[in-house]
Amino acid sequence: MKNFGRLVGGSLAHGHQQIAWSNILPGRLLDDRRFEADRGEVFAAFLMRENPSELLVRDYGPAVLLVPYFMRRPYAMMLLVKDVSKRHVYELAGAEIAAVAEGWHDAIRALRWIMPRVGREIAFNVVTHNGPGAGLYFAFLPYTQETGGFEHLGLWICHGDPKRAAVRIRACLE
Repeated sequence: MKNFGRLVGGSLAHGHQQIAWSNILPGRLLDDRRFEADRGEVFAAFLMRENPSELLVRDYGPAVLLVPYFMRRPYAMMLLVKDVSKRHVYELAGAEIAAVAEGWHDAIRALRWIMPRVGREIAFNVVTHNGPGAGLYFAFLPYTQETGGFEHLGLWICHGDPKRAAVRIRACLE
């Protein structure tokens, strides 16, 4: 994961990334595994097929950047590797690595542009979903809205609209 900004745990003066090795699998990664077990496909494949086309931010060839239709927070994005048989970064070919790098660049550039304009301090997390159940995708999670009681229970109430978010993200990247 990558944390940027003091509101999301980015306590260092520079951007940093964290890699954790644990005997406890985080809940979101368990969700990915359950998804594949229940549906017979990885989450990235499902989202690329089911997410409305108007929520596509950019297509990089081997990867796509999109606003998920179930956006939990305004301006959340996901970068998905199209070859869902790939489950880890080390499996990516050169063109896929370049597409992922360009997607990361665009997503972070968009967040750094949008957040001050919506009255928020620049703060976001990027979480890598890999391994069984996920395919390979990256979730860009801006701190655009406070976390309340519903969210702590696992219910997300978003004060934004995915279609408007996708339009604004595309506009700032042009």
